[in-house]
Amino acid sequence: MFEVQGAVSTLGEHLVNPDCVADSESATELFYTKQRVFAALPFIVLVVGFLFWYLKGKCNKSPPFFQKRARKADTTNKDKFVVTITSVLYLLYPTLCKNAFGLFDCKDIGGLSYLKKDLETECYQGTHTSMALVFGGGQLVFFVLGLPLLVEYFLRRHKHEL
Repeated sequence: MFEVQGAVSTLGEHLVNPDCVADSESATELFYTKQRVFAALPFIVLVVGFLFWYLKGKCNKSPPFFQKRARKADTTNKDKFVVTITSVLYLLYPTLCKNAFGLFDCKDIGGLSYLKKDLETECYQGTHTSMALVFGGGQLVFFVLGLPLLVEYFLRRHKHEL
């Protein structure tokens, strides 16, 4: 089971991999570009998922997206949206964590610390400092810590319904 989940969860890594098609940028710039895309990916998934279920509801003449369900047993497009987002983020979570920590993955060589993704880039110097603080720190706070805390919040909030 874990092998299948691991294979599926790395799918996000391969979907957003410009390494093979981009040949003009340095390895560091490609790495930073991927960091920006992965930082935006959960928000993109959220917007695409919302648009899909909102528009599907409009096309099928379903009850309005934000309307409360008539009966507890009914399944609304909003419920389907929540399940979609939860499932996709669950599969992307390992990749999001790996990328967040990747900005801090440095190797000591000759008394200096270099980024493992590009051993020509010195860690915490110039652009790497801002990328590590803004994107690395942001991803650690919002994705690595924030997503599990958000799940815990919603589980506790709805514990009487589980």
